[in-house]
Amino acid sequence: MKILLLISSNSHSIYKLLNQTLLRLGHNTKWVDPNAFNYSRHKLLFLYQLRKVHSKLANYYLINEQDKYRNLNILNEVKEYNPDIVLSYNESFLSPETVDEIKKISKFVIFLADNPFYSFYKRNFFQVTLNADLVITPDSGCLEQLQATGINNIIYGLLGVDKELFKKVQITSEQKKVYGADVFYLGSIHNVESWAYKRPLMLKTFTDYNLKIFGNRTWKSILPKFPELESHFTLLKKPMSFEELNLRMNCSKIYPVDAHPGIIKGLHARIFDAIAGNILPITEFREDINRVFKEVKPPVYSNFGEMKKHSDFFIKKNNERESLVKELNHYLFENYSSEKCITEIINKL
Repeated sequence: MKILLLISSNSHSIYKLLNQTLLRLGHNTKWVDPNAFNYSRHKLLFLYQLRKVHSKLANYYLINEQDKYRNLNILNEVKEYNPDIVLSYNESFLSPETVDEIKKISKFVIFLADNPFYSFYKRNFFQVTLNADLVITPDSGCLEQLQATGINNIIYGLLGVDKELFKKVQITSEQKKVYGADVFYLGSIHNVESWAYKRPLMLKTFTDYNLKIFGNRTWKSILPKFPELESHFTLLKKPMSFEELNLRMNCSKIYPVDAHPGIIKGLHARIFDAIAGNILPITEFREDINRVFKEVKPPVYSNFGEMKKHSDFFIKKNNERESLVKELNHYLFENYSSEKCITEIINKL
C-alpha cells in the first residue's frame, strides 16, 4: 500500500516512528512536509518597505498567500504520488476544499495530536477533521467531544512505541557521569502564555536534585521568572538527536511528564518514549492512564506535592524504580508496539 505522510518537520520523531514502522510492515511511503512550502515572505517584506499597507493587513495577506501556496503544492504532491492513503498529523495547513480534492485520489486520515477545539490560530482544523475519511485521536475526551458533534468515523488510537527509536542500552560509567541526572527533562515552550508558566513551575520542584533541562529559545523569556532553574537549563540550538535522547534517558532516573491543558483525558506521548528509553515517567494524571495501563501503571500525580513525593521515593529507591521500569517496558511492547497500533489503524479503513 502507498501511504503519503503529511507531517510537519517540527514533529520529526512522529514521522520517523510512522515511516520506519510502515516500511517494516511492507508499505511504501512518501513524506511531505507542509512547512517546506513558504512562498510569499518576500512579498510581505516588499509591502513593509513600500509602507503602502498596515502591518496587520500585510500579515493577513501573507498568511492567506502561504495557505494557498501550501495547499496547491500539497495537492500536487498527492496527485504525483497517487497514494492509497494520505495520513495527516493534525490538519497540516489544509483547507476543507483541498481535502475534498485529496479524497478523489485517496483515503484521507487525520491523526489528532491536538484537540481541534483547543488549537488557536488554526482556522480550518475542525472543518478538515469533519472532512476526513477516518479520524484518530489518542485522547478519549477529545473523542467524546467530536462524537457529540455527530462525527462517527472516529476511533481511539495510539501510535505506540518503536523498538528502534527508544530502547534499553548498555551504558558505561563515563556515559553515566556525562549524561546522567536524577531528573531529566526535554521540552519546548512555543508561546509565552499563562499556561506556559506551568512547566517551569513544575520543574522548580526538583532543584535540590541533579536536574537537567533542555529546551528552545522561548525558555529564555520565562527563566528570569524562575532564576533557580537557570543553572539547570541548556539551550538547544537544534533538536536533540534520537540517539542522544535515548542515551540521556537510559542514564537518568525519572522523567516528569506534565500534560498540555488541551489534553482532556489522553496521555502525553513522552510517557511511552520514557518507558521505552528505560527511564521512569512521573506523569500528571489523565483518565486514559487506566485505559492504557490496565495491568501495571507508572506513578501518577494530581498535584505537584504528589509528584515530589513519588519522585523522592523513586530517585532514592533504585531497585524499586528499575523493577517498575522493566515491568512497564515489557507491558508496553507487548500491548502497544508501533506495528500493532498502526496495523489496527490501517485495518479500520
